[in-house]
Amino acid sequence: MANNNMHQSNRDSVLSQQKSILQEEIDLNIILPEVAYSFIDIISNSISQTPMQCNHRLEKGNSAEITMNFNKKTCLATLIFNDEFLKIMCKEFLFDENPDTSTMNDMAKEIANLVIGHTKVLAQAKNIFFTISTPTFLGIQHTDYTKSYLCFQLNQHGYCNIFIAPT
Repeated sequence: MANNNMHQSNRDSVLSQQKSILQEEIDLNIILPEVAYSFIDIISNSISQTPMQCNHRLEKGNSAEITMNFNKKTCLATLIFNDEFLKIMCKEFLFDENPDTSTMNDMAKEIANLVIGHTKVLAQAKNIFFTISTPTFLGIQHTDYTKSYLCFQLNQHGYCNIFIAPT
């Protein structure tokens, strides 16, 4: 019995070390596919329309940011939306045909929270653990394509770019 307990303790120690290594050495190539899947899943399940990955880069847009805190690394996830994307979401999700600026700002934060929160759940299934902050609306931001990013299109004119960058 004591031998089994020692074996379990050693196994737990190895698993703990593996988790720490994953947290310390997180690679954006691991997180980006999870973010992409989460974005498509959250949007399509929220409004019954499926965003498609595209190559459309926004010059600027309504921006929401959320921090992803890994063990020893912090990344910022910035979601940038054009007005059309947020209007579609407000119309379909909130039944608001004519959203004001405040409603669209709140929608940007809500999407960021849902997408990165869902990413966190998916990552945990792969033994990647991180915490997230409360999303912040940044206003109109110019985009920075030196970071890792994803581009999505909703309908013909709704676009969202997602940037993930270590801080």
